[in-house]
Amino acid sequence: YAILEDGSLLIREASASDSGIYTCNATNKYGFDSSSGTLNVKRKTRIQTKPGDQEVRRGYYAIFRCTAIADDSLTYSIDWYKDGRLLAYTGRFIKDTADQNTLKIVDVQFDDGGSYICRASTELDSDDASATLVVQDRPNRPRITRVNCSGTTQNSFGQPFAIVNWEATGDNNARILYYELQYNTTFTQSDWISVPIEQRRESYNEIRSQDGSIRLEPKTTVFRTTHLPSNQNDIRVSLSCWANYTFRVIAYNRVGASNPSPISETMCTTTTCRPQRNPVGVKSYTTQFSFLTIEWDSMPEIKWNSPKFWYEVGWKRLDQQPPGPFRTLRIDPPQNILVVPDVVPNVRYQYYVKAYNQQPGETNGGDANEPITYHTAFSGDSAPSYIPRNFRVINVFDATTVQFAWDPPILMDEPNIRGTLKGYQIEVFRADDPDNSLRITRDILPNATMTTIFNAPPNSDVLARIRIETERYLGPTSPTVQFPTPEGRPGPVTNLRAVPYSGNGIYLFWNAPDEPNGHIEGYQIDYKTIESIVAEPGNDFPSIDIRDEFRRNYLLGGLKPNIKYRIQVRARTSRGLSVSPAIIEITTNQSLVPSKPSFVISAVGNTFFNISFNPDTMAVPGSVFFARYKENDKDGQAIYKKTYDVTNERTIVISPLDPGRDYFVFLVASDGIKSEVESDRQYIRTRGMDPGTNITKSAWFIGTIISLVVLIIILAVVCGVMRKRGGKYSVQDKETLHGHDYGQDDGKFSEYYRAPSDASIKKSTTSLADGRQDDDRDSMAEFGDGQDRQSRFAEDGSFIGQYGNDDKRRTYLVKYDETNGEQPPYSTSVSNKKVDYKIELLYLRCKQCRQIIESDESYLYDGETTVHINCYKCTNCDNSLAGQFYYRFTDPRNTSVKGTYCEACYLRIVPKCFHCLQIIDDLSLTYGEKIYHINCFQCDLCRDPFKGTLLYPYENKVYCAQCFRTVQKDFRPAPTNILGQKCNVCRVKFEPGEQITKHEISEINETRFIHKSCFVCELCHRSLANLTYYTPNNHDEQLSADHITFQCEKCHSESNDICSICFKISDNTMVIKQSKNYLI
Repeated sequence: YAILEDGSLLIREASASDSGIYTCNATNKYGFDSSSGTLNVKRKTRIQTKPGDQEVRRGYYAIFRCTAIADDSLTYSIDWYKDGRLLAYTGRFIKDTADQNTLKIVDVQFDDGGSYICRASTELDSDDASATLVVQDRPNRPRITRVNCSGTTQNSFGQPFAIVNWEATGDNNARILYYELQYNTTFTQSDWISVPIEQRRESYNEIRSQDGSIRLEPKTTVFRTTHLPSNQNDIRVSLSCWANYTFRVIAYNRVGASNPSPISETMCTTTTCRPQRNPVGVKSYTTQFSFLTIEWDSMPEIKWNSPKFWYEVGWKRLDQQPPGPFRTLRIDPPQNILVVPDVVPNVRYQYYVKAYNQQPGETNGGDANEPITYHTAFSGDSAPSYIPRNFRVINVFDATTVQFAWDPPILMDEPNIRGTLKGYQIEVFRADDPDNSLRITRDILPNATMTTIFNAPPNSDVLARIRIETERYLGPTSPTVQFPTPEGRPGPVTNLRAVPYSGNGIYLFWNAPDEPNGHIEGYQIDYKTIESIVAEPGNDFPSIDIRDEFRRNYLLGGLKPNIKYRIQVRARTSRGLSVSPAIIEITTNQSLVPSKPSFVISAVGNTFFNISFNPDTMAVPGSVFFARYKENDKDGQAIYKKTYDVTNERTIVISPLDPGRDYFVFLVASDGIKSEVESDRQYIRTRGMDPGTNITKSAWFIGTIISLVVLIIILAVVCGVMRKRGGKYSVQDKETLHGHDYGQDDGKFSEYYRAPSDASIKKSTTSLADGRQDDDRDSMAEFGDGQDRQSRFAEDGSFIGQYGNDDKRRTYLVKYDETNGEQPPYSTSVSNKKVDYKIELLYLRCKQCRQIIESDESYLYDGETTVHINCYKCTNCDNSLAGQFYYRFTDPRNTSVKGTYCEACYLRIVPKCFHCLQIIDDLSLTYGEKIYHINCFQCDLCRDPFKGTLLYPYENKVYCAQCFRTVQKDFRPAPTNILGQKCNVCRVKFEPGEQITKHEISEINETRFIHKSCFVCELCHRSLANLTYYTPNNHDEQLSADHITFQCEKCHSESNDICSICFKISDNTMVIKQSKNYLI
């Protein structure tokens, strides 16, 4: 606060806390007076979003947006000023009444360029923000200022030439990038041809020494281009003789090409001279009417260099010693074919074609300045008899890739080739089906002695042969070579059909591939939605894996009604999925409410029961089924529980349940969305005794147990006394009296005795051999006949849905040796040792809990082990596996992860490819802590797989060598050997200590150096360090201009046409439909 001399109060930097009532008191000798006033401090008005500078092409529109904030008690308004003058929002300047923050300028013209100010104002204050609008357009048409002609060959260059000068007339706010000089002649008055120039470019290659140091080696590249640098305004053009030339110039900037300049007023006329070149495209062949015909490409008139022009054709035989002279004929244009007369068949000839013209004042013409090119031909060109020698297999790389080699023909083979060797072709086919499996590889070069084919039949014994190819004939085939090929990826499945099922299901049917290329292990189904013909396809749903090689149908349930789906089915072998999927598109039905389902009880156990149903009997079948059940309790408090959903299965296992209990259950048919229809309710009682009744506390049960214990003790004492006295069991006395066969014919187990002689040992070896030691390897294979066991289980060994509860026991003998317990149980040697026998019972034992399976208990058998129904559980979630698919799995990377898993847990723990998120069931590789399919481990930029190539990790990504050079920008001080050179962006010389980077140009194999500050997007000016960047479409055109521009990924995509389906930038013709682009 400060009080001024006149009594005023000054508050500097007032804030909201200064608000209030202020009173001024004045006093003098005559009295006292006061006055009060109220101060309200408002928040200052501020521009919140400033308008951005814009560069707009003439005729397009520009939009400026500006937002502000002010005190809540004040109302602000936005006004726009151009070059200090308030805009009137009429005509092309539009201010939206609903959004005063936006200014739109349509049909932008050059006069609209300038500075625009956004002013937010209230009754107390205001704030400004400015932006610049630059209006750009194609360059103005250039102007040719002078043309100097030298129309004769009598100059230092030895040929006619012209020097053309031009000048620019305006770039329209977009810098000119390059020019094109074009000419036409009296022979092509409507065609304008761009003048090519030859340019040299200096660059540097990095040379890495053995010690790791890097040095830069200068490199000079010569290339041809039609783009003349923007700083060049003249050029010397070489001309042809005997022609009239006129010229024009076109300028290019980032917006596009200018209109051509006016045609040069000066016309260059050149005199006659000898032809510079001979005809090209010279060839020979045989027809049914001639043994030797020679043909060549006609030369255009501008290359005649004189009005009198003709061709000379010469030929001679090569089989005569010494060879005779050439016979010649004169051929006048436009004829460009000669049927050689008096040709001897099956003889090799040499021939040529020359260009001739006649200068004014000459009686005889002269030939072209270019030396003659001689050709050879075989007259007659009949079917060859030559067979390539030593055809052999070098290497079999995979199921379809094989390398072959053969010996080249020698000079003595030419009479058998009988023509010009055009190339080779190799035929491969299966040994067991040569007619239907023939595959031919053509266009093998005539000088080749080795090649690799990529179409061999997989998984078969393959035969291969080779033959030569001339202009008109194929030679005889060589003897076949035989080799096996490994299993490969299958061909596409055949006859894929789809039928709409219910309101939101699709039933699929297909046949096995015609070319399985190995053992078919199963199939994979992928599908996605297609809303309309121009809409983008929806996301892929999770793939459906079918591991049954014989199953060729599937029901897709729970889909959206009245929606088109694209479905593809691929077969699988051990090498992977089909290369080409079978694809079908089909629309689901309108949403329908399923009919009322019905079901039957197919199996009942102690802790489970199965219900079975058949959707085909329903008028409108559901696509998803499940069951609801609850215990029949007395108080009615139990709630219904829901089972798992099924689509393709026809049985639902309901477990775990309590034994001896009553349950209510009904089946639910659903469309997978909202419609659910319940069946009639049924009543089921599980087997076994109700655990609620505890008989162990009954008096009769306790008395019975005590009596049994006392009886066992008495029997044990009696037996011990008899053995101690040397007494015998009664059965031994009977056998002594009646013989050892006593009691063997009654169909029961005989009683066993202590053998009195060695003969009894020999007689008992058969029963001894059948004995088995009691171990942990209990198996259902030991019980019952195979036919009865097989009938209890489903066809799929991995599905447990039906069970058994038979009382299965078995007796077997174990020979017991009192004197030496180590005697082998199967020994057949005779001994006088004291031998005794004992009977043991082998019970069915649970693999999990190791407890005996009692006669009234149900068990599961999965083909290997026998377990209680409640003991067979998932290793991970501990849920019962009864009635479910399960998997035995051991992680090769972590052997501690192993066990038996339900399908849900298996899908969570099984290794999945980090790239495609699919289960890895084929060859894989690990990078860091991530695992990939072989083909999914790709460069993060070009997406090419790494197959034996080097990879470069950078910024948490991996790149191939080419892409690594694109994204990796290492800024470093400029080396001394490039100081004084110019940056290829700003054209300013490098100074010591400046940070630079390099840019590789793969088209011409060069390296360019750029300032760090210049390595930015030309549109948004963001730094491109460590970002993916692009050169514009005219990058190749800028090579000759010593200038490069870059665009970031965002700006590049926004400034180019992008296909609405594949999202690729188009360099070709596109179709525009409903404001979207589509690649042809």
